[in-house]
Amino acid sequence: MKREHLTAISVHLAATWTVGSAIVFGLGPLLLATLWAGRNAILLGATALAILLSALLMAALGHAARTVQPLTSTRRGLLGWTASVYTFGTAGAATLIFVMALSWEGPFGAHITAALCLLLGFPYAVTAAFLLPNKALRWTTLAVAAVTLASAWYTARQANRPLTDQEWLAEARTPAALLRVGDAPGYALRSSAATDTSYAALYTRPGHQPLTLRISRTDSEGNSATTPNCYGTIAQTMHCTDDGAGRTLVTYLAPTTHKPEALRELRLRRDGLVLTVQFRTPEDLTTARHILTTLHRITPDALPPRLAPCPSATPC
Repeated sequence: MKREHLTAISVHLAATWTVGSAIVFGLGPLLLATLWAGRNAILLGATALAILLSALLMAALGHAARTVQPLTSTRRGLLGWTASVYTFGTAGAATLIFVMALSWEGPFGAHITAALCLLLGFPYAVTAAFLLPNKALRWTTLAVAAVTLASAWYTARQANRPLTDQEWLAEARTPAALLRVGDAPGYALRSSAATDTSYAALYTRPGHQPLTLRISRTDSEGNSATTPNCYGTIAQTMHCTDDGAGRTLVTYLAPTTHKPEALRELRLRRDGLVLTVQFRTPEDLTTARHILTTLHRITPDALPPRLAPCPSATPC
C-alpha cells in the first residue's frame, strides 16, 4: 500500500473520530436540555433534528472520503456507510458513557471530561476503519480497538481507585514532622485532613462528642507557633486560662463565622508547632490533656485510617 494512500486513510479515520466526538458532545446537551424541559413534542423534534444534522455531517464526511472508501462512491453505498458508522458509532459511544457512569465514583474533572470527549469519537473511527476494503486493515483496526479500550479501562480504574495513605500524604505534601498523635483510651482514631502545613486527626467514641487534634505550623487564624496562646479576631469573644505545662484553655463564648458556639481548644506550642485539641464539653478536658501529654511522632506506615469522604450531598 502506497504511503499517500495510508496518509489519506489516516486523515479519513481522524476526521471520522473528530466528527463522532462533535456529534456526541455537540448534540448530546441539546437532547438533554429538551428532555429536562418535559415536553414530548419538543423532545421528538429535537431528536429528529439531531439525527438529521448528524447524518448529514457524517454523509458529507463519507462523500469526501470516496477515494479511500469506494463504498461511498455510489448513493446507495454512501447511505449504507453513513447509517452504519452513525448507528454503531453512537451505540459504542453510548455504551462507553454507560460504563463510565456505573464505574466512576469521583467528580468529573476537566482532564477526565477531555479524555472522555476524545474517547467517545473512537467507536465511529473503528466502524469506519472496519468498512475499508483492505482485510488487513480490518484486523489491525480490531487489534487497535482492543488495545485502546483495555488501556482506557485500566487508566480509568487506576484514576478511580482510592489513594493509599502514602499517596494521600505525598499528594498533600505533608511534612513528616507534622505526623503526630496522642493517646485517648476508649476513642477510635481516624486521620481527617492533611496539607503541606497541617495534619488533623479525629477522636470518636459512641455517646460522646468528637475531639479533633490539629498539628500545624500555623493555626486556623494564620498565627505562627510563636504567637501567644490567647488570640482571636474582633468577631470572637473568648476566655483564656492557663492550664499548666505551657497549655492554654480557650473557650469561645459566642458563635462566630469561624468557630461554632461553645467550642473549646486546648493549645500548646512546642518544637515550632501549634498543637491544638478541639472539644465541646468540659468533661472532655481531661482527655484533651492526655492527648497532648502523650503526643508522639508516627510514620506514614502507622498512620490512622482515614475518614471516608463525605457524600456530595452531605456537608463535611
